[in-house]
Amino acid sequence: MANNNTNTIPFKSISRRLILYIVLCSSLVTLLLTIFQLQRDYQTDIAERDKGLEQIRQVHLETISQGLWATDTELLQTIIEGLVNIRDVNYAAIIDDNEILLSIGDKPVDDRGTKNFPLNYRYLGEIDKIGTLVVAIDVEAAFRRVLDRALIILISNAFKTALVVIFTIMIFHQMVSRHLTGITDYLGTLDLSHPYAPLKLDRKNEPTKSSDELDLVVRSINQSSDRISQAFALEQEIKEREHAEALLRKSEARLIQILDNSPFGVSIVSRNGRKQLYYNRRFIEMFHIPENETDIESIISNSYIYPSDREEIWLRYKREGTINGFEQQRKRTDGSFWWAYADWSPYVFAGEEAVMIWLSDVTEHKQAEEKLQQLNEQKNKFFSIIAHDLKGPFNSLLGFSSLLSIKGSEIDPEKTVQYGVAVHKSAQQVFKLLENLLDWSLLQMDRMEFEIGPVRVEEIIQENLELFGPTADEKAIHLTSDCEQGIIVMADTYMLDTIVRNLIHNAIKFTPVNGEVTITSRANGKWAEIDISDTGVGIPAPKASRLFRLNEKTSTLGTGGETGTGLGLPLCKDLVERQGGQIKVKSRKGKGSSFQIKLPLKPSELKN
Repeated sequence: MANNNTNTIPFKSISRRLILYIVLCSSLVTLLLTIFQLQRDYQTDIAERDKGLEQIRQVHLETISQGLWATDTELLQTIIEGLVNIRDVNYAAIIDDNEILLSIGDKPVDDRGTKNFPLNYRYLGEIDKIGTLVVAIDVEAAFRRVLDRALIILISNAFKTALVVIFTIMIFHQMVSRHLTGITDYLGTLDLSHPYAPLKLDRKNEPTKSSDELDLVVRSINQSSDRISQAFALEQEIKEREHAEALLRKSEARLIQILDNSPFGVSIVSRNGRKQLYYNRRFIEMFHIPENETDIESIISNSYIYPSDREEIWLRYKREGTINGFEQQRKRTDGSFWWAYADWSPYVFAGEEAVMIWLSDVTEHKQAEEKLQQLNEQKNKFFSIIAHDLKGPFNSLLGFSSLLSIKGSEIDPEKTVQYGVAVHKSAQQVFKLLENLLDWSLLQMDRMEFEIGPVRVEEIIQENLELFGPTADEKAIHLTSDCEQGIIVMADTYMLDTIVRNLIHNAIKFTPVNGEVTITSRANGKWAEIDISDTGVGIPAPKASRLFRLNEKTSTLGTGGETGTGLGLPLCKDLVERQGGQIKVKSRKGKGSSFQIKLPLKPSELKN
């Protein structure tokens, strides 16, 4: 250790502070006492001056008045010469009719400190003013005398303070500071890794005298040296261990800094207790966890869609020791779902066995896959419709039209009519298919223009009843309506007409001869409910749940052998939802079907 020879410096910081404190305290006391003494002297001086002025008023005014009345110049001269002997009076004058009769001293340049005493004389019982006695006082004389006394007092007190400081420092150095210097020299040269000699001070020891503070310090130092030396080795070992831990913490801090700025969600979980030891900002954002949330562990536990999913993942990790790249759907705090791509690997965090979990949000990727799959299914559906459903009607059209064009003159009129009806039905079927294909394609490309506005429901229903009246008559189907009058919905006229037309067409298609198709409409709260029911063949429950899916093959032949594409109901669902509505179906095998549409009422039509 370094050897600092402190004996070369006679006064250390304690001595300097002691001098400063003595000087400050002595100066403060001296200043206060001097101020008090000077204030008393100043007040006494002022009182004596005021006493002299009062003496002029009580003693000399009457004598001066008599001498002025008798024109006794010699008496007056003697009196005013005596006035300037009064404390601080440096000018006196007798004035009559603004004329100075007698004066002594220098006349002041201003009126500051000037006193005017009226001179009166009683004559024949009346008091006459015969002149004025002017006396000028040196108002600063008392202040100058106080300053002179203050200077003398301060100089004498400073001298006494200097003597006190010198003697105090000498005594303090002899009794304390030189021994403190010896202690510091001893401690500065002390090497705990080698044997040492006990500390001894150069003092006169008196065995009969009790120990003082310095003796206690020496004793404590000597007693502590053994313990310090023994602890030195342990301290070195602890320092080495702390250094290693500091390097580890520094490494972890750098890792945490990197993880905090990572675009991936990172979580470190204790392996045994499954407690969240760390999570970065991106991890919090992925689960939509509020900033002031404290129960993170519960939120993460509840983010699994099924509680068993969490246990299965932990069992897999314990079995395999690591998990590389698996996808799982999770739930956020706002109830929304997202797809997580995760990697699990072992990690030691703050000396505890843990698992580091890396998360990536692949929701958009999964949605893109689902969208691509849906588009692929739609493409296959369109190709199926074009290849199969269009082929049949066109074969019928080509066959009958060819027969009519080649042998039309040979065929009897009754057969010609039958062939014409068949051609017309095939043409209607092709037109219906093309119309639905056109509407569906426009919807998928977001190119169908529509304008939401007030639409009267009974007008749309009535127009479709008139349109499908002949078709229903051909199958002897009773087509009726029971509509509440005056219902106005917020919808697009063309879209609503397409929906009602498709549903009535389907109802007639799957209703046998002598069956019934009923259309009703009612206002219910903020909704208008349109119900199209039939007494047809009905739909089995498993098949009914798939009616509105384009990728499901649900189309069957009608009761009259009518064919379909399976495109009408998915088209209706899209059109209803585009207008802010809902559609659902109720059906039982052999008991008929009921399709219910709910559309928002015009605000002025809302009913309580």
